[in-house]
Amino acid sequence: MRRGSSVGQVTVGRESITRTYELIRSHIRRTPAIDVDGSDFALDSSIRMVFKLELLQHTGSFKTRGAFANLLMREIPEAGVVAASGGNHGAAVAFAARKLGKRARIFVPAVSSPEKQERIRGYGADLVVIGNRYAEALAASEEWAAQSGALRIHAYDQAETLLGQGTVGLEFEEQDPQLDTLLVAVGGGGLIGGIAAWYGRQDQSRRRRTGSGADARSGARGGTPGGYRGGRNRRGLFGWRTCRRTHVFHRTD
Repeated sequence: MRRGSSVGQVTVGRESITRTYELIRSHIRRTPAIDVDGSDFALDSSIRMVFKLELLQHTGSFKTRGAFANLLMREIPEAGVVAASGGNHGAAVAFAARKLGKRARIFVPAVSSPEKQERIRGYGADLVVIGNRYAEALAASEEWAAQSGALRIHAYDQAETLLGQGTVGLEFEEQDPQLDTLLVAVGGGGLIGGIAAWYGRQDQSRRRRTGSGADARSGARGGTPGGYRGGRNRRGLFGWRTCRRTHVFHRTD
């Protein structure tokens, strides 16, 4: 059995993440990792922390990795691509589509940031603001995909998305192979699912991965059935299954 988490015909693991990185690396930034003393956060000064600065990635988030992975690994129809987003994923897909000369339509709820809406428009995508919750934007994007034939690019529940986000782990390990604990923010599960697939079960005695995210009551992903308690929301199964297979701990605040 191959190491990794299988999603359809795609295995999300170290080998496939490495191949994905070679495919997308010329389109993304290798973001820096910086050392921070624990005393800066009112912790013991002996504690050493390392931050991976994905805010310096194109469009301001790690989601650009997954966007390029989707656009470069999947066949793009004449109708282009479509995505639903609260803002960051939409900006990433719009940016990647523009760079690769593909059409993109992005659906966002009315509560999304006006600044991110303008960024999506600035990248040349068709922006549709609809509904008050992410679930409504997602439903509208799926309806458009069915009507137009555009390729759906899911923000986290897609194998290629996990492969792209997993390249964060690849870079982080190269930049600091001595990390013993990883703290990963959790929304839908794409980032932690990809990072978990990269680190896998290797050296379990030395390294653990934890995820921290808000539950559905925070409104961060309003309208998603089941919330995020335990990482098992109905729309994030790919990331959840990967985390289960690689012994990732998850908590909600």
